[in-house]
Amino acid sequence: MSLRKTVLLTALAALPLAVSMPAALAEEGAEAAESRPVTSLEEVIVTALRREQSLLQAPLAVSAFDGDFLEDIGAHQLADFLLGAPGTTIVDTGTGDTQIYIRGMSSFYGDGAVGYYLDEVPFGFLGLSHVPDVRTFDLDRIEVLRGPQGTLYGASSLGGTVRIITNDPVFNEFQGKVDVFGSGSRGGGDNYGVKAAVNVPLLDDRLAMRLVATTETYDGWLNEPLSGEEKVNDREVETLRAKLRFAPTENVNLVLGIASYDNAIGASNDGDDEGNYRNAFAPGALNAADQEYELASAILTISTQWFDIVSSTSWFDFEQSSGGVIDVVRTADTIAQELRVSTNDLGPWHVTAGVYYRDLSTAFAFEVPPFPPSTQDTTGESWAVFSEVTYSITDTLDATVGLRYFDDTRDRSDTVIAGFDFTTFMPIIETVEFEEKYSTTNPKFNLGWRPNENWLIYANAAKGFRSGFLQPGISLFIAEQVGLDIGNGAEPEKAWSYEIGAKARLADGRLVIETAAYLIDWDNLQTVISVIPAALGAITNAGKVKAKGIDLGITAAPVEGLELTLSGSYSDSKYGETVTDVGGIVVADGQRVQLFPEWTVSASASYRRSLGTSGLQGTAYLRMDHTTERSLNFGSVTTEGDKISQGSARVGVEGGHWGVYAFVDNLFDEDGKVTGGGIRPGFEDLATRLRPRTVGLNLRLSF
Repeated sequence: MSLRKTVLLTALAALPLAVSMPAALAEEGAEAAESRPVTSLEEVIVTALRREQSLLQAPLAVSAFDGDFLEDIGAHQLADFLLGAPGTTIVDTGTGDTQIYIRGMSSFYGDGAVGYYLDEVPFGFLGLSHVPDVRTFDLDRIEVLRGPQGTLYGASSLGGTVRIITNDPVFNEFQGKVDVFGSGSRGGGDNYGVKAAVNVPLLDDRLAMRLVATTETYDGWLNEPLSGEEKVNDREVETLRAKLRFAPTENVNLVLGIASYDNAIGASNDGDDEGNYRNAFAPGALNAADQEYELASAILTISTQWFDIVSSTSWFDFEQSSGGVIDVVRTADTIAQELRVSTNDLGPWHVTAGVYYRDLSTAFAFEVPPFPPSTQDTTGESWAVFSEVTYSITDTLDATVGLRYFDDTRDRSDTVIAGFDFTTFMPIIETVEFEEKYSTTNPKFNLGWRPNENWLIYANAAKGFRSGFLQPGISLFIAEQVGLDIGNGAEPEKAWSYEIGAKARLADGRLVIETAAYLIDWDNLQTVISVIPAALGAITNAGKVKAKGIDLGITAAPVEGLELTLSGSYSDSKYGETVTDVGGIVVADGQRVQLFPEWTVSASASYRRSLGTSGLQGTAYLRMDHTTERSLNFGSVTTEGDKISQGSARVGVEGGHWGVYAFVDNLFDEDGKVTGGGIRPGFEDLATRLRPRTVGLNLRLSF
């Protein structure tokens, strides 16, 4: 039986709970209705600094999205809400690849500039800034750490880190929930999905299991004009997650997890102003793709009066294949191990220290039939030691010093078609191999001052690092044939960030404000230049970047049941010198860094109130997001996107164990270019587009 059918049957089996609810359940709903309205904003607990802290007591710029909140707003993916974190932007191409950028630290080339974790599992690729999609059902929370996180999270946390934390199994309690939705998009067909989670206690206080499964189908809305095919960019996503939690004693906790993801894609969301999908390199081809990954993890925590020990072991296997004129397969495999110790009850001292190891490979295979495939294989073996020490100088003033040493060895082995043997009528294949090593020491300095229990003021200076970007073998081969030296790739990047921030809880807990101002010196930004027009490109460094800006977040609960949020950021992120190639200026001194908007604004209002004495509640949610233009560089050509304004709305009725909601996504039917357009003549308006206005219904059940 397929995953979709299994989950659908689970949902149908739960439907009688909603239609045959007894009077006792209505009374329970009444109790829930009395307890849900907001009277003050809840304290959120985060583990951004590898220990539990209140969000307002953590001396860094961090935003947190609670899992219940994500389900309340009907979120399916990160793009549905991540703009609510100040200084953060996201691009979802519809192919399963997601681009996340923080505080202007954005690059189309090289490793990701933002660290990305599912629980303790690091997600990422070598030489690619994209990260895999994660669905947002049954999560504990998502934390967004802004600014370099080089001490605790290492390389590729240059701009910040996103941590997706799933729910662990709960002892001694049977729980379950089902979420069903159906919708229609303008110009497209029907969309529907079923999500289910169940928590099963197996042994009192010792053993429990949690299972989560989802299936979502989205019809396309873009048409291919040459073939006449309609709605080509359809998408079908299926996920499965299982966790087993075992606590043999009160001080030992082991969580074993596995997960799988499968995304079948008809075509990407790249369209023109007329609602057409067009392939600039192979007109008429759809390049349908399938992306899937599997992972496994084991997280062991041993707690004592004096310290906690955490061992995290993880494995991640990824594959994406696409076909058309060119068949492409991309794979990645990761094995990672981290062991860290965090102290407890040592008076004014708190120490976190650890060691980290990762073996990561990323491979590409390109094939144009009938020729054999060309391959690009990169492996990276890295290790690190790190520590952060916090000392409470007074009851209100803490000082933190952190340090991480990181060592990374990368090997590249590419095959290229070097010619044709007319005696055997077979192409001549050559292999290009080389190795590069990178290392860095990343310090961090932090002061956190709490003048009273409602205020936190902090200052932070930290260094981030991103490993070098290795030259493709085909570029090295062509350069050797014509007598050019283009080097083995771009040098590593480093960034120093200087930040001052403040957080406050005011008006008896009804108002929370956070703000931060920052300056980032970013060196050796990696980019691609043209060496021989239409024949040879090379990877190099684009010099310096200066990024400065301000983040602001406000949350208010002015009256019973109403919560208002406003977040925004201004980012002035510009290249500090001019880089040219044979085609002209690649980046100009003073030009904005690509892919990051100058302004982002997000605002929302949620309201909840009891509906008389029926035991029911009414809910309403409205959200608005706006970003200014984002550019995209292709060698010496820069293209501009559009200003994007989008909204969503949701209204519903809830009982004790059920809820029914009507929703609208992309309220204004925004269809502008999310990023810059194409560079080929006739394809200038080809760019990533948002799904058109979508209207639907959602049913949620719990037991």
